[in-house]
Amino acid sequence: MQVILISENRNLFDAKIEILITSKGIVVGGKGLAELLREIEESGSLRSAAKKMGMNYKRAWLKIKMAEAKAMVPLVERRRGRGGYVLSDEGKEFLRVYEEVESKLKDCGFI
Repeated sequence: MQVILISENRNLFDAKIEILITSKGIVVGGKGLAELLREIEESGSLRSAAKKMGMNYKRAWLKIKMAEAKAMVPLVERRRGRGGYVLSDEGKEFLRVYEEVESKLKDCGFI
């Protein structure tokens, strides 16, 4: 998420707000990971989520695996029986925290 606030002197300064979700002080992910998890939650498919976001499957898989390594918890789980993926409890929590912060920033007019 990026927000540009325009100052009186537009050539000198601007500001940017980016939401980064951390675990034990380590940045786990931000907007891209939140969007990927949201798409997985909606579609139940990593391949479909990656395609919708314009990235290949391997890149999406690595994004999730890197975030899981940083958080030291699984963010997605294989769906039993039908295949595909669902968010783990930790993945749901990541997305909940991201969306809560995003909503508060929108309410304040920052994004």
